[in-house]
Amino acid sequence: MPKFTVKNIVAGFRIALALGWVVVIAWMFVYGMPLSGLVGLTGIWALWPSAGPSSWLRRGLVLGVAALVPISVGLIGFPEYAATTNELHCRTLGFMGNRAPQDCDAAAVARGVSIAKANGPLFSARERLGIHGFNHLLALGGMAVFLPEVAGETAAMSWVANPLPPGATLAQRRQQCRVDQGNGGFVARPVAVDSALLMRSAKVRRAIAAALPKLGSDAGSTLDMGEIHFVHGSNDNEAYGRAFLEDSLRVALALEVGDSRIVLHRRADGDVDGVWTGTVQYPGVDIAFMFPWPTIWGWRQVRVSETVFCGMQAEGAMNPFVLTYNWTFSPSDVAG
Repeated sequence: MPKFTVKNIVAGFRIALALGWVVVIAWMFVYGMPLSGLVGLTGIWALWPSAGPSSWLRRGLVLGVAALVPISVGLIGFPEYAATTNELHCRTLGFMGNRAPQDCDAAAVARGVSIAKANGPLFSARERLGIHGFNHLLALGGMAVFLPEVAGETAAMSWVANPLPPGATLAQRRQQCRVDQGNGGFVARPVAVDSALLMRSAKVRRAIAAALPKLGSDAGSTLDMGEIHFVHGSNDNEAYGRAFLEDSLRVALALEVGDSRIVLHRRADGDVDGVWTGTVQYPGVDIAFMFPWPTIWGWRQVRVSETVFCGMQAEGAMNPFVLTYNWTFSPSDVAG
């Protein structure tokens, strides 16, 4: 039976990190980032514990690799990521019939237009796998910063079943980026969660407190509170900042969707069942966050694109779904 010494625990931790890094490197190769993947391989060697005592040479090489990997992320990783993402972003805009920005490669846009005319596949199997991988990296980042709900929603979009009918038309595929608020489109099977997450939001508690006098006291009484939003616009970074400072960023990031609404039901014991529903999707046909980044080739624009995920929805590879939160509370929980 192995001994749980500090040395063994550290070695196990390093092995776990190395194996996790293998997954990231595999994603790099799939996503069209071969140089990043090759440099990343050195990180596995640095993380893996040596069998015997480390020499000063190995320690020096490990420190060198530890310094090389983050530098290469900036000088090589971001440019390679940007090249792939920009091509997919611009191809999707061509497919969706949207005006492309000036930095888009005309050939990528034209390819998207051609695919739309043929109503063919927008992404290859490798490209889909790479985008799924990036989606799960985003979910992992959400877990790392203690946002489990938005992380779960993000990952779920890669796993819920494709609701598009066989032989879906171009118009139906394009509509998949606009399925909330009764705009049509197809949603996957609904997902229900039992959680009082919404009660973390002071805004929700105030809204419920104001609505309770309108809810009948008889068991079975129902009140539709209508839509409730946590920011003025789902892409308003300043509003998310206010949610962080004044309310609950965790709730805002998880539940700020176009058709977010709450319905209240009175129970026989006087407590209230709350039901929140909303459509989880990537709604942006042309949404991306761009920032400049220095590389060995000069400054480059790095694009984090929701448009690519919109393209995945048009493919039926990532899919919108209706999410429901159910919870029970006492009226005293929202009192003054």
